[in-house]
Amino acid sequence: MEDILNSILNWLSTAGVKIVIALVVLWIAFRIINHVSKKIAKKLEKSGKMDKTLSRTFVSAGRVILKILVVLAMVGYLGFDTSGIAALIASLGVALGLAVNGALGNVAGGVLILSPARTEWMISSRWRATAARWKRSTSARRRS
Repeated sequence: MEDILNSILNWLSTAGVKIVIALVVLWIAFRIINHVSKKIAKKLEKSGKMDKTLSRTFVSAGRVILKILVVLAMVGYLGFDTSGIAALIASLGVALGLAVNGALGNVAGGVLILSPARTEWMISSRWRATAARWKRSTSARRRS
């Protein structure tokens, strides 16, 4: 019984402290990332140089990437091998890039088409039949 208690106390004095330090660093890093990303989002919104939708997308993507990097750093700090995780993330990135290759062109085209429209606007599109063919009518107007 004393051997089990000694081994538990020994583990808590070595690995337990590392886990607590990793959790505290993780919490602090997440708070800093959230704070900085909110400041960047406000600054981009106030400048008016970038569309709200695009700025929100870039800020969210940056926030997620930074949080993943912090988690990987803490996993490495705890002593786990991160080379397999890094290889997995790299292969997922390549697969995702190949999967959305054609779709990225469509997204860029959509950004170019919708650039005069703003986030507050409501865009409606409907198809109506006239004579023997379909005609598309699109209108963009500001929400009330």
